[in-house]
Parts: sequence; C-alpha cells; structure tokens
Amino acid sequence: MSISLKPKQVLFLYSLFFLMDGVQLSKTRPKMDPLDRRPLLAMGLIRIEKIGRSQYIYLTDQAWDWLSEHLTLSIIPKQGNPSRECALLAEALLNRLQLRIDEGTLTLAEFLAPPKKIGLHEKETTSQRPPIPPKEPLSPEEEAILTLSRSIMQDKGTDRVFLRDLRPRLHTLSRSDMDKLLISLQQKGKILLMTYQDPLSRTREDDAAALRLGNVSRHVLRLS
Repeated sequence: MSISLKPKQVLFLYSLFFLMDGVQLSKTRPKMDPLDRRPLLAMGLIRIEKIGRSQYIYLTDQAWDWLSEHLTLSIIPKQGNPSRECALLAEALLNRLQLRIDEGTLTLAEFLAPPKKIGLHEKETTSQRPPIPPKEPLSPEEEAILTLSRSIMQDKGTDRVFLRDLRPRLHTLSRSDMDKLLISLQQKGKILLMTYQDPLSRTREDDAAALRLGNVSRHVLRLS
C-alpha cells in the first residue's frame, strides 16, 4: 500500500524509531491527531495497545523494514522552520553515533567517508573480489538469550523484551557476563538495545535492570 506521508508523519515515525517507541499516546512528540495517525495504521507501520487506562503506541516489525528503506524522507515542511522535535531527533542520532564510536564498532572517519564508487576502468572481476567474510558464529549463551527473548515476546504478545523480564530468567549468568553477551549480540547485528524513554511508565525495576553504554541506559531489546 503506497501512501504519501507528510513531513510531520515521517518525523513522528522517526521519533518512535529513535526516541520513544512504546510511549503513552497522549505524550507522543510531535502531537498527532487521529486523522494523521490513520494512514500509518493503514500502512501497518504502527499499532496502538491499551494498557490499563492508557493507550500506548508502538512501531510494528513491518515499520522497521519500511524505515530502513525510507531514511531520507523530508521531516521539515516546505514552508516552515525545523521544529523542536527535529532538534531532539538530531540529538538522539548524534548520541547513538557517539555510542558506536565509544564501543569501537565505528569511527567518525568511517561514518563520514564517501561511498565507494568503482569506475568502468576499475571494475573488478569476480576472481579479484575479496571473499565475503563468514558470519561470526554465536556462542551457546548468545543463542540462549535469543531463544529466551523470542519466548518472552511470544508470551507477552510484544515485539520487544524488557531487560527487567530477561535478567531474572538468566540467573546463572553474572550481570557483567550478561552485559557482555548483550553487547556482543548487538555488535553481531542480532539485537538492538534501546532506551525506554517514557519516565512515567518506566519503573525502578527497569532502571535497575538497564544496561549502561557510556552514559546512556538501555532498558529494552529488539531482535534484528
């Protein structure tokens, strides 16, 4: 289903992706009225879930694929200035870049390097191309974390796992060992560790179970 989205709707999706997935509907930024949310629901990019007396909004698995192919859509209206939400999104992206640099998985030079272009006179033959490195295998402990994460997601009917739910079920691992395994899974592209942004819904258990990367806490993981 192809629907042309407004810059505000695109910004809303980006903000959910990078800032606040799982936030209370009344606290979303930018504010979205039901009419603007309707196309996103029709495209299968968001879902709304009632928890207690409140409604929460989440990205769907389909949204992750869609966003991966649409990261260059405009978030600034043709007539108007960038909003505060644009600035918050830029700040979040820079913070994530800093984390990758701190982890040693990316350098600023690599990030800013221009894409490689091979001219006709430089075109490589198949025999000249370097072999594709094999995927790094997972340890039994890493496989166990993925299996348990899928089980928790199935039991709770969600597309994410709170570390507060995961840690007690892996009591045989020390906290430091589990943190190393989670970081390794993220570096191998198997999971994405995320911050739970809603301070009103985040509990002490969430903060106690969070994984610290630099000066940022990660409370939730998604399977990649």
